[in-house]
Amino acid sequence: MRITTLDAPYDDEQMKEIFQLIVATFENLSICLMCTIEVSILDIVAKVQSCLVMLDLECDALIVEMFQIFFQIIRSIYSLVVFLAMETIMSLNKYKEISLILLSPLLASVRKEIQKVSTFL
Repeated sequence: MRITTLDAPYDDEQMKEIFQLIVATFENLSICLMCTIEVSILDIVAKVQSCLVMLDLECDALIVEMFQIFFQIIRSIYSLVVFLAMETIMSLNKYKEISLILLSPLLASVRKEIQKVSTFL
């Protein structure tokens, strides 16, 4: 799927840089759980489905980094708004083809949970 506009305000490389900055802001969510700017950015990324554009620009490594950040801080998140935005971003059901690279952080998280459960048994 290719997302196009008549007059794109930024070229692909500029968009990749913008997405790198956006993902970098998500690291601050663990420091400040209710930082207005970071939460707003997260909410907008979820609502406008920026992940589709990231996939279109072949930013798989950046998406994986974003997912890993989410999994690192998810336990410290108590805000339902933040949690639901992360869930929306990571929901891959709208994508036709999902690469193994994108699934790796999801599978790693499941593997960790299975290991935790098995240690209690």
